[in-house]
Order: sequence, then structure tokens, then C-alpha cells
Amino acid sequence: MRAALREFASNEHRRLELLAATGMVLAAWVFGQRVSDDYPLIFAGLAALVTAFLMLKNQLVSFVFILFISTVHFFIKVVLFKWHPSAVLFKDGLLVLLCAFWVLERVTRQDRLVKTPLTLPLLVFSGIATLECFNPNTYGFMTILDDYRFWMAPILIYVLATNLIKTRRALELSLKVVFVYSVIEAAYGAIQPLLPQSVLVTLGADPNSYFNFWYGTTRAFSTMGTAPFALYAAMFPAICFFYMSQQSDKFSRWTFAGLAMLFITGVILTLVRLGWLAVSVSLIAYAIATRRTWILAPLVAAGILLATFSTGYTRTKWEGLVNPQDDMSVQNRLTILRMTSDASLFRVAGFGLGTFAQNRWGRGQAFQDKTGYGRSTDNFFLTLVLEMGWAGLLTFLWILYKIYRLGWEQWKGLKSRRYRELSIALLAALLALDFCRNGGPAGYYPPEGWHYWFFVALLVLLPRFDGEVAAEEAAAGVPAAGSTARAA
Repeated sequence: MRAALREFASNEHRRLELLAATGMVLAAWVFGQRVSDDYPLIFAGLAALVTAFLMLKNQLVSFVFILFISTVHFFIKVVLFKWHPSAVLFKDGLLVLLCAFWVLERVTRQDRLVKTPLTLPLLVFSGIATLECFNPNTYGFMTILDDYRFWMAPILIYVLATNLIKTRRALELSLKVVFVYSVIEAAYGAIQPLLPQSVLVTLGADPNSYFNFWYGTTRAFSTMGTAPFALYAAMFPAICFFYMSQQSDKFSRWTFAGLAMLFITGVILTLVRLGWLAVSVSLIAYAIATRRTWILAPLVAAGILLATFSTGYTRTKWEGLVNPQDDMSVQNRLTILRMTSDASLFRVAGFGLGTFAQNRWGRGQAFQDKTGYGRSTDNFFLTLVLEMGWAGLLTFLWILYKIYRLGWEQWKGLKSRRYRELSIALLAALLALDFCRNGGPAGYYPPEGWHYWFFVALLVLLPRFDGEVAAEEAAAGVPAAGSTARAA
């Protein structure tokens, strides 16, 4: 610490960063005052905390810290900010602050951006999103800005991850940190149905909210955003099985199997059926690719238990999944799809950012007691084609194609057993969220959108360190990647 402070005091570049940081924190405080009279100092103080990390040249630490903040954002928004809009400044402001310091360092050192297989399609997609801000159909600066933030913030996560993670140790450590705090949050979500309602209300749950308490049922993650956390937790069972595959003793292997069950349990207890299906699709794909069909046993057991013993609102959710034609939620989404699909047929350029919501057709009013309804089409790809046209949708599909092609090629071609396994686990995690994008609010809320692009960045970075890991495995006598790696 002392050495870092001495270097900071004698380094002109660091003093320039301090001056910029001071200006940014002051700007955040002034802007925060305009948005809220209650919380600007809290926001400015936490921005200064992250700035302190940056001043000591720990941008990677700050990046992982921001991922953590994005995960617990709903909890902070409820408890600290009392649902005030300034909570958005707290979360996104830290990301912008980190980006500003990162750009400043790149410019002053004349460093080039790391080029990745996704650079070109992401530039094209970003250009389309920027142009759609000026579409004549758009309305309201804040609406456009909010939607632009939704599309672009995850891309910033990807750019930061691919440029800040420069060593194998940084890659492994960042994934481990994200995994550990995700386990803690999954445990918190899983025990919520066991906690008294008074405790959950004290922690920030709204007793009148559809997502917190409905028909006497407490949903997991009720104080932190039920639907977003269902989708977030759905990405992690495959990561658990990756860590399990790297263990040599039975106790450690069973520990990670138990953690996978913890995430699965948390998703089930959210009663978000899209999360149920996402976990199933993700693990089925992972089991097929790795030839570990025993991974499907927990899914089969969970399905049998739900079909046999579920009661109350849980039973209603299960029956709606089995008989979608009788489920109001499913039919509402299909109605929205029918009403909006015709509008997208000839929209090459789209209607502009922030222009489409359910309430335009009166669907949101019927669900005003259900948080989240009326704000979007409830379908990521449909919103994309409506706002950015077929040009935006095809560009995003191009991005997805390159992601999955890269992951599959790495599964077939990486030399190290560890990173081959990690590549397919990351791909399965991404598949969970991509499946959810077809029928729900996936991507509209952090944390899952930000972590999705963090996983994409890790997938892109694996070949950079594959040779080093393969050499270590060969020296340790670990079987080479291939059919042997798929066994057990």
C-alpha cells in the first residue's frame, strides 16, 4: 500500500487521474442533487470509494466490485434508496466512472484496444443503436437515454473485461469471486421462503407486491428482484459442474454438486417458470456435450416433486406450465406477440429506442399489481426488432452466432482439459439466458445482462491462456483434452 501511494505521489499520470476523479465525483454529486435531495452524498461517497480503487491502479478489482454491485442492485435500491430513481445513478454511475478512468489511461498511454472476434459485430450493433436514438419516432430524452443504457451497458462490461483481464490468474480469480458471492446470494434467496414475512418486509420486501407475496407464497429473491435473479441464478449450475469436474476428492465433488442444487432450488423457489426452463435447457445441453447424463437426475427429481407435491401458487405455476393454453400469464405474452409482430414486418430501421411498451395496447393496465408488466414486450428479440428493425436483430443474431461458434470450436479445439470444460460450461450458462430472452424480461435488468457479457468475455479470453494451462496439466500428468476429458 505504501509503495502504491509513493508511486501515486510521484507519478504525473496518477495526479492527472486524481484531478479527473475529483471532477467526476463533484459532477456526480451535483447531478445526484438534481435527481434526488436525499441520496447524492451516498452516491458521491461510494463513487469516491471506487475511485480510490482506481487511484491505486486496481481497475480489475473495481470492475469485479461493479459486477457485485449490479447483482445486489435491487436489494440496495429497496433498502438504501427506498425505490428512488437515483439508485440508477449509483449502479450505472460507477460503471461510467470506471470506463472514464479506463479510457483516460488508454489515451495517456496510447494503448490500443484488445481486438476480439466480436469487435466488428459489436461496433455495427452499437452504431445502429446510436442512430436509433435520433429516430423521429422516439420521444423524451430520458426515455431514449434509459434505453440506450440498457443496450450499451452490457457491451461496456464486455469491453472492460476483455481489456482488463490480462493474465490467467486474473481470469480465474474474477470468475471465482463472482461465483462465490453468487453462491452467497443464492443461499439468501433459497432461505427466504422460510423467513417470516415481517423479516422480509424489514429487509425491503413490499408486502403488496406481486413478486414478494402472492396467495400466501413467498418467492425466493423477493427483496432483490425475483424475475431477474431467477434468470441470473439459472446461469450458474453449469459453472458449478465445471468446478466439480476439476476436483479430485469425493467431498469436494459432492460440495460443488450441492451448490448446483442450491442454485436450482433458488430458481425453483422464485416460481419464475422461464427460469425453470432455462436451467433445464442449460443442463441438458451441458450433459449432452460432456456425456454426463447423470447431471439430469436433479432435474428429473425436481420435476417429479413439483408434479406430485406442489400446492397453492406453486401448483398454479406448474399447471400453467403443463397447460399453457389455460395460463393467463402465458396467454398475455402471446397476445402481445400477436399485436406487435405485424408492426415489425417491414421495419428495416425500427421505430427507435424506448418506443415500445405493453401499455400502448392496454395490456399493462390489466396487470398493474404485477411489477414489471406494461414496460416492455416481454420478449427481448421482439423489442430489438421493433426498436432497431431487422438490421438490429440480424446484427445481434450475428453476434450470437459468433459467440456459440467460438464456444463450440473451443470445446473441440482447446488443448487443456480445464479450459475445454470451462468453455462448454460458459456456453451452457449463456444458453440459459438466451433461452429466457424469448419470453420474459431477460436482459432488461441487471444483473443477468451484465454477467452474461462477463461470461462472453471469459469465453473469448480462454485461448489466450490455454497453452499455459495445457503445459501445466501435461507436467502434472493430467489426461489430455479429448474423449478422456469427457468421461465421468
